[in-house]
Amino acid sequence: MDLSEDLKKELKEIAKSIKEEVVEAAKKDLGFDGMLEKLNEISDNLSKRDKALIKKVYVGEDLQKPVSELTAEEKVKAFAIALFTGDEASIKVLSEGTDADGGYLVPQDFYRQLVVEMAEENQLRGEVFVVPMKGKTLTIPKLDHGPDTYWTSEGATKTTTTADFSQPSITAYKLASIIYMTDELMDDAAFSLTEILVKLFAEKIAEKEETAIVAGTGSGQPTGLVVAGTIPTVVCSGNLDFDDIIDLIYALPKKYRKKAKFLVHNNNVRELRKVKDSDGKYIWSDPTQPGMLPTLYGYPVLETYDIGEDKILFGDLKTTYWLGDRQRMTVKVTNDTETTFTKDETAIRVVERVGGTVVVPNASRILTTIP
Repeated sequence: MDLSEDLKKELKEIAKSIKEEVVEAAKKDLGFDGMLEKLNEISDNLSKRDKALIKKVYVGEDLQKPVSELTAEEKVKAFAIALFTGDEASIKVLSEGTDADGGYLVPQDFYRQLVVEMAEENQLRGEVFVVPMKGKTLTIPKLDHGPDTYWTSEGATKTTTTADFSQPSITAYKLASIIYMTDELMDDAAFSLTEILVKLFAEKIAEKEETAIVAGTGSGQPTGLVVAGTIPTVVCSGNLDFDDIIDLIYALPKKYRKKAKFLVHNNNVRELRKVKDSDGKYIWSDPTQPGMLPTLYGYPVLETYDIGEDKILFGDLKTTYWLGDRQRMTVKVTNDTETTFTKDETAIRVVERVGGTVVVPNASRILTTIP
């Protein structure tokens, strides 16, 4: 006999009620004992007729498929039904583990930590000068050459001097990304996908920033240290040796050496560790404490994959390079657009606007043509 509309409605309400109870219990990580306690509580509050109706509602076509094809939510529902109805065979099929300890483990489709390959360390934002930008373009008044002074004799005509100014500028460029996730995946995941994705976006943006600071083309993105073409160079004499490092260090004006650091490609570290001074001592020193940088002839070393293996930069990076912050990373999560609404999707969009360029090229030197 076909069910009446009132009965169908009643069945749906009961089904909805138990589903919400079960899923909520699972979300709180109740484990087997907690799940069983929650199900028994529901059972005690239902009449014999209601229990029969629930069994009919849940043993429907939506669960008639192999266990391997069940979604996380369907598996929890099926497990709850098996407990509720005493279906020992289904419990064994759905459970992970054994009943050796007097109970079964609630099925778990995801380990509650996403395994992600570690991102490269991003460190250059903290090494350069970061300045906020109120508009798309930041113009920087710069004194290139100050007035000169001269010794002069009594009554002699004084020499006229000048001060030279320039106006380097930084233009902000947009760095953006968007990803669409199905609502089902967002709901079924055992961890916060939004939180994970935002973290990954942040890491990727930091990587893009790092690359731009060193090797940005200046076209639609910041201009990098080694691309600007304004930093004076020192030519490597042949195979990289102690003399080349000394030439690079002392090519930099003394006033910038106090805060200077080396910027080298990771693959060059092996060669630099072999360099010895005139007394046969290695000039590379490993850090003595966690968080410290290794040093080369007493100066800190920053490693990056973004500078070419044929170059080593040495200089006061905070004076040399300015990074303009127009808009730090912003995140928008929405399912209200026409596309996401009709496709049952959630969109996560991140945007950052930054610019950068070499402002004081004389504060650094680049060793070039390293074989």
